[in-house]
Amino acid sequence: MIREIEEEGERKRDGDAVAGTEKILSQNPYEPPTRRTKRSSKPLFHVASKQAREYLRQEILAYLAQYWEALEALRGGNLKAADWFPRVAIRRRLP
Repeated sequence: MIREIEEEGERKRDGDAVAGTEKILSQNPYEPPTRRTKRSSKPLFHVASKQAREYLRQEILAYLAQYWEALEALRGGNLKAADWFPRVAIRRRLP
């Protein structure tokens, strides 16, 4: 049974050998792995559906656009732009 599991693991890993018990036990748990793992970029948020992810993405983009517009206006000397920041933004000091 163990051999079958190892063979299945080898197939899934495109022929790479599966580390056996001896190899696992001989490794130092305080040293970094000898091989890099495949990593994908981390998601901005963990959601249950693609629709929710897209909605949150659009909301973040709108928030950032509003923030940068207000910041540029404030830097340009428009003191009324301090009221343009999104409600939850940390506002910049007036120049």
